Amino acid sequence: MHSILALVTGSLFLLNASNELFGQTDRPQDLGGWRGVKWGMTIDEARAALGAEVEPVSEEMALTNRWIYGNGAWPVRLRILRYELVGHTFEVSLGFDKGRLRIVGLSLPASEKLPVGTVAGIFDVLETQLTEKYGSASLRKNDEYEQQRIWTLTHTVISLSVLTFGRFAHLSFTYTPRGDDKL
Repeated sequence: MHSILALVTGSLFLLNASNELFGQTDRPQDLGGWRGVKWGMTIDEARAALGAEVEPVSEEMALTNRWIYGNGAWPVRLRILRYELVGHTFEVSLGFDKGRLRIVGLSLPASEKLPVGTVAGIFDVLETQLTEKYGSASLRKNDEYEQQRIWTLTHTVISLSVLTFGRFAHLSFTYTPRGDDKL
């Protein structure tokens, strides 16, 4: 899973850089974060904003379990273990860089157990909902193993992807601040 997170995170930042040069010029407004949390919030501020549904994670536990983003630089310090979305239960992980919110990742842990077609259908539903809310994706990638969509908003970049390996698929998406936002 660490490799998948690193791959998705790395792809996201390379694609974000290309979006800065060639991407959307008409960006829909966004919240500058995810739900009630804003980019740059401290762990305590994010925990207060999300309330009882969020569970704290020690930095040691995050590193031991490899719950990290940004090639290991942003440990997950808060998690929501059950977040219902489009009829499925996702896990939400909030990663912090030097104690400030840097990334929110949503993954479908059961996706490895679901038929590839079901996971692809969930991807399609999420893509449709994100497109209805934020407009067309600024980047669309389709290859043999991955489908990815990127939306570049005023303060946030959303990356939705599904990785397929034979009969297995992994669906995840991330919210990160745009490269030009200061934390």
